[in-house]
Parts: sequence; structure tokens; C-alpha cells
Amino acid sequence: MEVSFSPGSVLQAQLASACALFQKLATDKPPLLDFLQYDDQPSCLPPRAFLEAFIDTYFTELSSLLPIYDRQSVQTAMRTQYEILDVPDPAWIVSLNSILLQTLEGKSTAAKKTGMIPLEAGLITHLLQNIRRCFNNLQRLLEPRMANVQALLNLALVALRYFHFTLFETVFTQACELAKSMGLHRSMGKPCAEGRNLFWSLFIIDKHTSLITGTPCLLPSYDVGIPLPTSSGILLSDQSDARISLARIHERISRSLYAGIPCVSRKCLRRRAYKLVRRLNDWTTQHSHILYPPASTTTTAQQAIELRYALCICHVLVQRCIPASESRQIRLEHARTGLQLLQELCEGYHPGDSISGFAIFESILLRYPIVPFLEVYIHLLNPEDNDSPAVVTSDVNALVFFATRAECLATNACEGSLADTVRSISRLCSQIATSILQQNRRLQAQTTTPNNYCIDDGGISVWDYDIGMMMDGHGSYHRYDDVWCQMFL
Repeated sequence: MEVSFSPGSVLQAQLASACALFQKLATDKPPLLDFLQYDDQPSCLPPRAFLEAFIDTYFTELSSLLPIYDRQSVQTAMRTQYEILDVPDPAWIVSLNSILLQTLEGKSTAAKKTGMIPLEAGLITHLLQNIRRCFNNLQRLLEPRMANVQALLNLALVALRYFHFTLFETVFTQACELAKSMGLHRSMGKPCAEGRNLFWSLFIIDKHTSLITGTPCLLPSYDVGIPLPTSSGILLSDQSDARISLARIHERISRSLYAGIPCVSRKCLRRRAYKLVRRLNDWTTQHSHILYPPASTTTTAQQAIELRYALCICHVLVQRCIPASESRQIRLEHARTGLQLLQELCEGYHPGDSISGFAIFESILLRYPIVPFLEVYIHLLNPEDNDSPAVVTSDVNALVFFATRAECLATNACEGSLADTVRSISRLCSQIATSILQQNRRLQAQTTTPNNYCIDDGGISVWDYDIGMMMDGHGSYHRYDDVWCQMFL
């Protein structure tokens, strides 16, 4: 079905806006960082009563996803900072504010999900202002101490969601360099359990960041002297171990398929991709009891969903390096599965459940490439595809759901943050997908002509209009199957 629309139509304007956004992301250089003071007020510890009220929630529902701290060390630090020291340690000011912020954000999101008015909004704003002041004296966190590595990692994660992405990259790099200077990446350093968990947390985020940005890893596997964790028989612990081993595959995907694409022949790229497909299949078989636990708590079930989503991303990225005739349908199936998992993660919440699902959703949107969303979006624009109306409606609903959750996640985020960028991309793309669906529904009611969901604009399909503008002038790729957009793809 061909749909004609006037030059001033809403759909055309939406397409132009989306293409402009993609071109801006592809061409704009990151801004230079200036560490101008946020204000003249010193950063301070969060209210102790609130921290004590929520610290149990943090450790029982949130920290297992990224085990940066040991519970005992945090409780000891709280007593020291609030009762003994006249001037609090800057590292623990960051850490304690971040712990409370993460917990309150989860509580606030859960309250909105159930229609309640979140009472934490004012305190969240106060905590953000307090953490922002910590960037005023970043040099005070550069002494080789584990507390400083923990603080820098937390500052980086806050910057990832709320502040500019360049700030995240700068602070995260400092955290990795400081960890290496302390020997946290080597066995000879004999790090304690907390130190090992901290290092693996850095390692996992490093691999995700490399996939998002297309830059080399800061903590490459070949330079790591700590042996991989072995199975403990405890499901939650084994899920954490599986996340580490999957991160190593993320690194292999980045290095072997994307880091040197211009220098690698298509034949070689295809061979590497199929080798990684086999490795992913082996990993899936080895960890099937973790991906689909027969009996589990809410937290372990949610973390299983996150692992399966990460696996979907791996498959999409690998399949992109295999010719479209062999891979298009496979990667579309993995992308659809990923979006369904996100919906399952969020819609399964009921009052009284663990808030870990919201932390996992934040992790998924901010620490992984958004390839499943973009894969389905581009598929909807492809005039060569001839899906049934029910399938198209399902795809559009999945994109709209993703965009709605991204909108919520970007609350309080500044322009240029990753949360803001994901919101902008998903909002525009879901609006375009919705407009296409509405156009075709209207015309379906007027004609019995077979439907191929092609929209024509003076001889240029939506596919050509959107992807052509997105990639024009940025390489020789003019088909989605050949495109690797370094940012967010």
C-alpha cells in the first residue's frame, strides 16, 4: 500500500526531526568539559535517618546487580562518618548520597507505576544537587584507595543518567585507572572480596561502554589477572558470574567485529561472526539453568531477564555482520524478544514487590546499546517487508512502551545525558512508527489492496528518506544491513 502525504504533513516533519537527530549524533564532536563549580556550597552527607531507613532495601534488592560495596563496610563507614569524624570523607559523601539516591529513585518509580504520588521527589532533587557539588573537587578522589574507586564509579553512574555523557566517560576512566594503579585487576594484589566485586563491576560497565561508543576497552581481558569466578551453587551469585563471562563475549564482539571493520573483508567478518554465534550458543547452553531458573525469587527472576536481554543484544550485533539474506529474520526475532523482555520486566511489578526490576530496567537502557529498539524501528520502515497488521501493531506497541519508560527514566536528566539522548531517540522513532501505523489503518479501511506498508513521498520511501538522510555523507553504507552507527547502535 502506498500512502501519499503532503510536504507539510506530520509524518514528514517527524522523519526530518529523527534524521536530523541521528546526523547530529553521528557528526557532533563531544563538548569540552569544564569543571566549573556547580555552586559555592560544600557537599555534605545525606540525612542519616533516611539512609538508615533505606540501606536494607539497597542491599537486599539493588546491590546484587552491581555489587560495589560490602554491607559491613558501608555500615562501619556510616558510624565513622556520622559519629566520629568532624569533617566527613569526600569519598563517603559521594557513596552514601549515591546509595540513597539509587534506592529512592527505585521507590519513586515503583510509586508512579502503581499510581501513587512519590514522596521522595524533593529529596531526590536535593541528593542530585549534593552529588553535583562533588564534581567541584574531583581531585580529592584520586588517591589510591578503594573508597575513592567506589566513589568515582558512583559519580560516573550518576553522570551517565543525569549529566553529560562526556562527564561519565571522564570520571569512569579515572575510576578504571585508579583501580589498576591499586592492582585490583591482578591476583598479586590479593584484593578482598569487596575489591574483587568492585573490579568486576568496573569490568562489566567497561564492556558495555565499549559497545555503545565503539572505543577500546579500558580494562581489556588480556590484562586481567583475576581468575573468573566459579559456580557457587547460589543462583544470585551464579547470575553475577554469568554476567562477567558474558561481558567477555561483549568485548570479543566489539574487538573482532566492529573495532576494525574498514580493514576486514566481508568474508572474514562473516567467518568471525559465525564463530561468535557458536560461542553464544555454547554460553547459552552452559547457563540455561541461570537464564531460565525453575524456582527463583523476584530478584533472581528479574536478573535472569536482564541476562537474556543482554544475550539478545549480542545476537543482534553478531548477526549484523552476516549477510542480510542469512541474518535479517534471525536478528529481528532476537530484537523483538528483547523488547518483550523489557515489557515483562516492568509490567510484572505489583505493590510490595522488590524494586530491583526498576534498577535493572535503568541498567538495560543506560548500560547497553539500544539495538533491539532500533532494529524493530528500521524493520517497520522497510518497504520490502510485508508483515500482517497484527505483527506491525505489536511492533509499534513495543516501541511505544520502550519510549514511555525511557521518558520516565530521563526525569531530572540534563540535555546531553545518555538518558536524555535515549529518550529523544525513542520518542521520535516511536512517534514515526505510530504515524505509519495510523496512516495504514486509515487506508486499510478504504481499500482491499494487499498491504506492504510502504509509504511513498514523491518516489522516495520512508526507508530511503530516513536511513538515507541518517547516513548521507558519513560513509559508503546506504543499507541498514551494512550500518554500524557507533553511538547507540
